[in-house]
Amino acid sequence: VFSAAPTSRRPITPEGQCRVDDRAVLDNWSLGSFARLRKETLKGGSQYADEETMARVWHKSRRPLIGLDIGSFAVRAAELSMEVPHPTLTHFGQVTLPPGAVVDGEVVDVVAVADAVKRLWSAVAFTSRKVVVGVSSQRVIVRQADVLKMSEREMRSSLQFEAADLIPIPVDEAVLDFTILPDRESSGGTSASPNMRILLAAAQRTMVARHLAALKKAGLEPI
Repeated sequence: VFSAAPTSRRPITPEGQCRVDDRAVLDNWSLGSFARLRKETLKGGSQYADEETMARVWHKSRRPLIGLDIGSFAVRAAELSMEVPHPTLTHFGQVTLPPGAVVDGEVVDVVAVADAVKRLWSAVAFTSRKVVVGVSSQRVIVRQADVLKMSEREMRSSLQFEAADLIPIPVDEAVLDFTILPDRESSGGTSASPNMRILLAAAQRTMVARHLAALKKAGLEPI
């Protein structure tokens, strides 16, 4: 087990070479938390819920945020304290996986992954069991697309229809999400274009289900 807790001065016992500032944990976070953050952002009166705006909303809430990365060779997690003036990395750790437990970003052995996650939470003093989990696989597609302007509610109700021509997998076999991107051509005013741009994310449903099964068996709650 590799663990680091800068604020509590826990001992660091490396298992392989891994840095506390390893950004792979942060960079591989999926869009799974987009929907939750987007709702909070739009409640605050923002017209668009882009990444920068959502980051400000989460920072203002001052809630700790834990990101979990299930890699091919290890499970890793990092916890950020969202206190002002800047977010702080408070805990980080990783536990290696047995060969073949995860292949090409997909969970093959649910029990082995769950056991590794349990060991990680036992070794590192994370303050919550709620996590943002990353999904990195060839069966995850992220695309930008131009669609007719509509409200977020209308877009969500027509998402499967819009996605059918944009992704190479059947929509009934995919988990879909999206966010409306800011209109960069309009400077504070209303754009004359009848279209808007969205960022669409799609993942194979069976692949996501195995990730979630491992988290549930480990006693974690994805957000």
